Amino acid sequence: MSVLALKYFNQKLLVVGPLYDQIDKLSKHPAWFSNYDQIVFNGNLCYPNQDLGQVRDRIKIMDQYLQSPKVIYNLGDQDLILMKRLWESGETPDILHWLKNRSNVVMIDFAISQSTLIVTGGGVTPKMVRAGLQVNLETSFVSYLGGRPWHELYGGGSGYIIANNPLTQNSPKFYNYSVQIGTTYSPETTVYAVEAHSRGMGNIFSL
Repeated sequence: MSVLALKYFNQKLLVVGPLYDQIDKLSKHPAWFSNYDQIVFNGNLCYPNQDLGQVRDRIKIMDQYLQSPKVIYNLGDQDLILMKRLWESGETPDILHWLKNRSNVVMIDFAISQSTLIVTGGGVTPKMVRAGLQVNLETSFVSYLGGRPWHELYGGGSGYIIANNPLTQNSPKFYNYSVQIGTTYSPETTVYAVEAHSRGMGNIFSL
């Protein structure tokens, strides 16, 4: 997996946390697609995945949104786990192909503030640097380090980070240089979204 880079970005961005099987809720927020210049769906559309037919149906819905150049789907850890399983088993090559053609890191460089925003499903370790995220699977799985959320050890050297991990049932939590927006899966999962722009973070919404 490789990074998807947006350079000289000066507009309004929305990052949506892991969707799981809640993609139908997007239809309740049609204004999102006119109010934002870029929308990043941050992973795990392919979970749960006991029924690959249901996964395929969710991908078809996401593909309708992806017809717009303002929409990005960024892989999460469960997407990558499924990709490995499909690679080894030879099942559903269409789903495997779809996953292989997605990024697992989105990097936005704001022109006005000359700041960087990184979107990932997981997080970073103290040994990771921005350049090392160009092709990096580990970042999608980073959650706790030494029993602490990775956010507490991150000093901001690579830019501000929006990430899913560590997954909780709580509302999003802001740290000094990052925000955690991911929730653990349940049939009643609340999906959160957060605004970002060149001046910093904006509002948080829930589906």
